[in-house]
Amino acid sequence: MLQTTPIKNGLILGSILCICALLQCFISKHSYVLYSGFIFFILYIFFFIKIGRDFRNINGGYLSFGEAFKAIFFGSSVAFLIYTVFRFVLYNFIFTDLPEIEYEASIDLTNRMFDWLEGMAPGNAELTDQIDQMRDDIDDQVTVDQFEFGPMKILSELSSRIILGSVILGLFCALITKRNPETTSV
Repeated sequence: MLQTTPIKNGLILGSILCICALLQCFISKHSYVLYSGFIFFILYIFFFIKIGRDFRNINGGYLSFGEAFKAIFFGSSVAFLIYTVFRFVLYNFIFTDLPEIEYEASIDLTNRMFDWLEGMAPGNAELTDQIDQMRDDIDDQVTVDQFEFGPMKILSELSSRIILGSVILGLFCALITKRNPETTSV
């Protein structure tokens, strides 16, 4: 399924992520806002494992940690860049109501969490007052503008995806590496 070079794999993964995001938005924008992160995380994990195994097979069944990390890092960075730029287009030109939907979903999830906390200690007036104060603070501080997808959010999202992806990538590289006993010195 995936090609043998990391850059091609990154282009393929980036394209798959963009197509999945577009389809998910056409089906339900609300589900895209709520579940796309989890769905795409699963795709990233599949990608990390698949490209690492492909690269190891190319190298005769052996792959060092450094080779695995470089191969997957370059491919995933290309995919992250493509998907982040696509999200900018998605939020600003295709579905301009996504920031508002994301804002409403965030507020709804926060209110559900507060309701759950209140249910943990029914009749506790002090807790209810604290939760009401937190609700008021959130209403005052959180705005739809914070969910807009501008240049700073692009840089923030891209850098966080690459950094977090690198941490997860390091763990997967440790799992897929296999040293060549002929070249390994003790």
